[in-house]
Amino acid sequence: MALNFDSLKRSVLAVACSLLAGSAMLTAISNSAVAEGDFKLQQAQETLLRTQLLDSYKCDLDRVLFVRRFELGEGTKTEGRIICTDQREIDFVQQNSNERFQLELCQPTVC
Repeated sequence: MALNFDSLKRSVLAVACSLLAGSAMLTAISNSAVAEGDFKLQQAQETLLRTQLLDSYKCDLDRVLFVRRFELGEGTKTEGRIICTDQREIDFVQQNSNERFQLELCQPTVC
């Protein structure tokens, strides 16, 4: 069986293009999923959250994974998830903008 290098090059190039296209699509999906309907914490909220994370979990905030805001009665509820520099993830909820955050460490679920 003779090996045809031109067809081999085309096959490798086709696979590489498919992988690059798939990677670009996943990046676009993950970026849009984070941005859609989310907003940033206000500076005062982030400062309070950082302080509470250090006090409760000895967690240095690495980044905010997502934040959502809901109108709830006469107030506004804020919830989201952060990741610490040591890779722990913590959920947070703030019932009104003038209250402390409720924090909960994300634990794996075993079925």
